[in-house]
Amino acid sequence: MRPQALNAVVAIQLALTVFDFVVLFSKRGRPDFQEDALWSIVLTPLFLLVLWFFWKGKNWARIFELIWAGIVVVAIPLIFLFDFNSIANALEGMSYVAGAMYSIYLLWWLNTKEVKAWFKPPAPVVPYDGIPRPPIPEP
Repeated sequence: MRPQALNAVVAIQLALTVFDFVVLFSKRGRPDFQEDALWSIVLTPLFLLVLWFFWKGKNWARIFELIWAGIVVVAIPLIFLFDFNSIANALEGMSYVAGAMYSIYLLWWLNTKEVKAWFKPPAPVVPYDGIPRPPIPEP
């Protein structure tokens, strides 16, 4: 059964993606704007594609989300500790904090029993063809 919070999780991720574009356009005029815009144009469609398969229940997309959330949880504090001057404005800082909080929630939620059970594919059913087979010896 589809997890209750799945639609909310996907909606939050879409909202954070929109917020990232707001942050991006608040940085116009900065030297790194063009590079950030290029990365956004390239990566956003890929993330949205993964999000679509995540919403459809593909386990590889759940694993991708887990890995990405882990990277964000590690990277965001490092940016605040070692590269604080690279944060362009308060919006960008808020975006980082919101992304980190969401990623912490994802790391927990994606590992709950209900969610893992929905994403894991059912075991394949092998039809019985009526041919008797000898038992498989145990190792």
